[in-house]
Amino acid sequence: MNKNKTIGRILISLVIFSSVIIYILGIYQRKELKKYSRYTIGYTNKVIQTTKLGKVLKYHYFINGEEYNGAKSNIKSNSVKLGERYYVIFSNKNPINSEIYLERTVPDSIRNAPSEGWEEIPK
Repeated sequence: MNKNKTIGRILISLVIFSSVIIYILGIYQRKELKKYSRYTIGYTNKVIQTTKLGKVLKYHYFINGEEYNGAKSNIKSNSVKLGERYYVIFSNKNPINSEIYLERTVPDSIRNAPSEGWEEIPK
């Protein structure tokens, strides 16, 4: 009986510890994204239905000739056009750290993004 309580406490502690670590990493990534932000063009690939995260949008973008992949959870699939171009903010220090702006499509007048991205979204 005492052994079961110990195992239970260890499991609860691990869950709490993991949650705190994930929360702290999220804060760090958002701060890094804000501090070292650049913008590029992202291309939507597909929408996947998951049980925990709802509908997840997969997208990709290119920085300095290298392809990166990103995902955005809890999206409304009818609001996203697959194959469409949207602005993506990414960290200049860690380009895998990104977020797609689904409310802003890239106009046809903009053909390509600079290889290192823009300092701000073009007007």
